[in-house]
Amino acid sequence: MGAVTRKWPETSWGQIAFVTHLYDGWTEGCDERAFAQVIRHGNRWLHSHPKSPWRTAVITAVARAYETQWALSGAFTADARENASVVTAADAAARISAIRLYEELMRLAPASQDAAYARRRIVQIRANLTTSQDAYSCVIP
Repeated sequence: MGAVTRKWPETSWGQIAFVTHLYDGWTEGCDERAFAQVIRHGNRWLHSHPKSPWRTAVITAVARAYETQWALSGAFTADARENASVVTAADAAARISAIRLYEELMRLAPASQDAAYARRRIVQIRANLTTSQDAYSCVIP
């Protein structure tokens, strides 16, 4: 994390630096579970910054991180019922959290690009069909 985020987290520049670091996966280099860091730091920030102009950007990042956790949970098929049987309780909760955050995003900023993105993603997530989201992970061959 950068100096601006550490020393001046409540300033406009501190918040911009936070969002940038969050979108980068909260990591330097490759971390296959970066989504967990994005979820942890993003949720903490959302609770402490309810009026920030960067709120929708953080909601988007956290929703994508939950979506990543869910999408990486296992092999998906065309059968949503079969898909539901292979995910863990934590991954199923991540799916619900992604839906909740995407819905919140669409309510807060319905005309935004983030809301347009959410509308595209939420259809597949609600249907329990993979989105193949891997925004906050990396697979090392």
